[in-house]
Amino acid sequence: MSILRLPCRPISQFGTYDLQIAMVDSSGNPTIRLPMPDETEKMYKIGAITVASTANSYTAPEPRAQFSIDAQDYTGSDGAYGVYYTPDGGYDALYMEHKGEWAEYDNIDVPMSGMYTVEFRVSAKEANKFRLEIDGVDATGSMKTPDAGGELKFRTMERPINLTAGRHTFKIVNESADKLYVNWMRFTLQHPYDFTIQAESPDHSSDVSLHATKFIDNDGTAGVSVIDTGDWLQYDNIHVPESGPYLLQMRYATPAGSPVQRFKLLVNEVDVSGELSLYDSGGTKRMASQGYIVNLPAGTHSFKVLWTDVESDVIWNWMKWSYQGPFTKTIEAEHYTMQWNVDKEEEWDGPNTGVITETYLDGERSITAACSLHKNDYIRYENIYVPYTGYYFFEFNLSASKQQQFAFEVEGDSTLIEVPDTGGDSHFTTVSTWIKLTEGINNFRIVTNDSPIGSGICFDWFRFTK
Repeated sequence: MSILRLPCRPISQFGTYDLQIAMVDSSGNPTIRLPMPDETEKMYKIGAITVASTANSYTAPEPRAQFSIDAQDYTGSDGAYGVYYTPDGGYDALYMEHKGEWAEYDNIDVPMSGMYTVEFRVSAKEANKFRLEIDGVDATGSMKTPDAGGELKFRTMERPINLTAGRHTFKIVNESADKLYVNWMRFTLQHPYDFTIQAESPDHSSDVSLHATKFIDNDGTAGVSVIDTGDWLQYDNIHVPESGPYLLQMRYATPAGSPVQRFKLLVNEVDVSGELSLYDSGGTKRMASQGYIVNLPAGTHSFKVLWTDVESDVIWNWMKWSYQGPFTKTIEAEHYTMQWNVDKEEEWDGPNTGVITETYLDGERSITAACSLHKNDYIRYENIYVPYTGYYFFEFNLSASKQQQFAFEVEGDSTLIEVPDTGGDSHFTTVSTWIKLTEGINNFRIVTNDSPIGSGICFDWFRFTK
């Protein structure tokens, strides 16, 4: 139960008021401390609200061309049910074990018509099958799952899907007699400047195979194989909507232990990329994505991929192009959505169960920081808007009294970041790394998974820049 402290009478008391929440007893009194910042007598400030004397006409915001479905929040099911655990920090999941089991989601509001990318966060064995139906019609065909690496280990797979605006009924159907966990589904309207070229659909090519299917990828299409040094594939009438930098993502697989493979991109027979490298993916059934920044001219062009150094088998599935505009965002670490500890999701050890907020002096500067006290403390930041798919430069301003690591997670995918001994809690420094983000609304989580006993990390802020 929550309470909202605002004067209700007289109604003429206009002005700005703090908005607070609390867990209360039957008499309306705050009772316990919560894992939230800005606490005063068990009340938690979450913002301010202004009560105005007059109201202007309301203009509805533009619809956001992205929406998500938590898989366990179904409205109907047959055999499927929700299970509790926290793979990505607080999410439950949908579980199905037998062929034909399904879960349904009524009244899903699609904000805009168009081509979407749908992402499924799944855990299953390699080549298990499921499909997505919309209003009783198969919308994806039979989809094969990648090897997630073990039960309750999750990977994200994706498909393009055409959706129409309005309310619809979505249904996930298990097509295999085996375990399938689905954590969430996310639907993102494709950016008008982004485009994909399927490798197996060239207009002209040298002697390569266009029908490689003995692998599990995340888009369900065949790939190109039997590639040798000097081979090439050409794609005509490729429309580039805007001049500027693009993120080129190559989706491919190589045998485990393969040497580096190299290629060039030619636009209208002009080299625009220089020689680019593909690294060992870990096996032909483990697809990888490698990213590069390439400047493209606007207009309609002929693209040619020229393989300059191929020393082992390569299976190439697609290349995606995402426009890269400027962007930067800074988040104060203490402005988190949620904090706790991975090992104590169902425990309460008082207000210091997880992260605490402290104020320090770094020289003459006062710093309010979110500080971890234990191994596996975490901080979540939800609904973070990202305008472009691509690699972002992340900076973390932090302090620590011992060298250690923390994990920065984006929708469950983790990047380990090294932290030096900064000289203690009041001595802050900045560490940095590159992290790939997907266009749309994202959830971040910081997990201090390597904190020595008695020595955590204090986070002042983090910033990501395109």
